[in-house]
Amino acid sequence: MASYLIYDVLVGETYLNRILERQVHEALRQRITVHYIKRLPDQEMPDYIQHKLELAGGSQSILEADANSVIHGYSEGNARKTDNLMTDVLTIESEQNKR
Repeated sequence: MASYLIYDVLVGETYLNRILERQVHEALRQRITVHYIKRLPDQEMPDYIQHKLELAGGSQSILEADANSVIHGYSEGNARKTDNLMTDVLTIESEQNKR
């Protein structure tokens, strides 16, 4: 007889944590074994952006010197926000026929 491990994965935005903090959800919160939110520190942002730009076929040279700090400030170190911002920037630049 085969045995199977079953894992439930609960994924959500930051507001999900606020919902789970309510007393009514205490039992559920106690059953969650891993909470993971990684914010990129300011010093890691240039490497992250460089990696994403290389995947898109670009280079770091398309950004001005202080762009990494501005991006980090806007995104608060949130990788998803950073990705969305960079996608928007690359889309706008492409539409303006810039490389």
